[in-house]
Amino acid sequence: MDNDIFRSAIYLDPRFKVILSTDERVKAKAYLVNLRQAVHQMRLDRNSNNNSFPHGHAESFIGPLDKFESAMRERENFMVSPAFTIEN
Repeated sequence: MDNDIFRSAIYLDPRFKVILSTDERVKAKAYLVNLRQAVHQMRLDRNSNNNSFPHGHAESFIGPLDKFESAMRERENFMVSPAFTIEN
C-alpha cells in the first residue's frame, strides 16, 4: 500500500475501495488530482509546441501515451455506438 499508483487503482475500484484507510484514501485522491494536473499541463505544453512546428511535423512528436489514449477513445466510441450489440 506504499505505492501511489496501486493505492489509487484500489481507490478507483468500488469493490476494493473499502479496504483503504481514511489516510490511504486521502493519499489516493491527492495522487489522482496531481496526476490530472500533470496531464492537463502536458496537453497545454503540447498544444503550445504544436503551434511552433511547421504543418505536418508536429505528428512526429506524439508520444506513446497519446497513441494509447487515442486507441482507448476509439474503443470506447465503438463500445457505446448504437450499432454495438451483445452479439458483436
